[in-house]
Amino acid sequence: VGRQDSELNPCVACSGAAYFGQTMCSDEIHSWDEEKDATETSFQPQVASSLEDEMDALIDFYESCAGTYWTNNEGWETRNYGLCEWYGIQCHPETGSVVSISLGSNNVQCVVEGLFDSLPNLSSLSLNSNPLRSFDFNLLEKSQSLKELNLDATGITSIEGIHHSPSLEAISLRFNKLQQITELSMVSTLKSIRVSHNQLFTLPSFDNLQNLQTIIADNNNISGGLDGISFPPNLYYLDLSNNAISSVPSTSFSAVPSSASLHIDLAENQIDSLPVELCDKGKWNDGNVGKFGCNGLLCGKGHYSKYGRQTSDSDCDPCNSVSSFLFLGATSCANPIALKGSNSMPAGTVSFLVIMSIILFAMLLMIIVGIRRQKQRKEAERVFLAPTRQYRDRPQFEDNEII
Repeated sequence: VGRQDSELNPCVACSGAAYFGQTMCSDEIHSWDEEKDATETSFQPQVASSLEDEMDALIDFYESCAGTYWTNNEGWETRNYGLCEWYGIQCHPETGSVVSISLGSNNVQCVVEGLFDSLPNLSSLSLNSNPLRSFDFNLLEKSQSLKELNLDATGITSIEGIHHSPSLEAISLRFNKLQQITELSMVSTLKSIRVSHNQLFTLPSFDNLQNLQTIIADNNNISGGLDGISFPPNLYYLDLSNNAISSVPSTSFSAVPSSASLHIDLAENQIDSLPVELCDKGKWNDGNVGKFGCNGLLCGKGHYSKYGRQTSDSDCDPCNSVSSFLFLGATSCANPIALKGSNSMPAGTVSFLVIMSIILFAMLLMIIVGIRRQKQRKEAERVFLAPTRQYRDRPQFEDNEII
């Protein structure tokens, strides 16, 4: 859960944890940097371009998008030295052509067309954590070299037009307001999709994306079964945790070879059973499915672990929380009780507590009904006595007084 919520679920040391609140250690985290390494290990072949045109495009970007208000605009403002020295710009070491723009958390508020049609060698664009609100994905059609696009936490609500992208391999759209990502299934070049922390209610089928290796779609509103959704054969990392998924049919993974070393996270959903075929995938989750069977995918009902599944360093421990008995894959226990040895709660004790709760509820209900009836009787008596009281309150006269 990314935090300590009980003595039984403490924060565990991890040398690879670079940030606060991580829920997995480095050997289980597939980071954006790792995806970049997978998609681009060296500079791409260069397209002939005019460095003057590239500088003009960057200047237009700066002036059109209120660059004077950027958090860091070093080099962009004065232009006293080459554009390769401007903040967030990376150039090819030999040609000097712009290959990467990284302006995350920099108060950038828009994007201009020139970034795509005047920077022919731009392969990576990161504008995460900026107040863009919207992004014209149709512009990607003009960029023949763009492979990586990071628009995390930019407030976008639609990816309309993204299917026009000719070369995109890795896209990150986390922490936005997207409700569907159907067009991503049309970008055949994709290798990595990161769309966690959005408002997705369903997923498209990915069977057309033969190069796709990573899908991270945790913390959305994905509900129902995954029927009709097919995952591609080269899938390596799949995170669908913290949704409302109710079933995971084995047919969704029919294209994934049995020998594949898939890492899959289905914790904290509404899954109440798993197909036996999936529990036979011995190499999944670093071989934990082979070691622990279905527990290597999801802890059983009435059990939990910090990962929602059993690993070599985290067992599926018993849990007496009501919620843990509803679905598989609980990651925490609201009322953990060790159901072993002398600490276990006998079945007779549980039955006694249930019966006593029913009796107390019945007594409370009787008391409430009695109070209401008593109030009704008093109200009836007050209405009955009202005329008598009115007569008594009339003024009294002496016998000889003229009325």
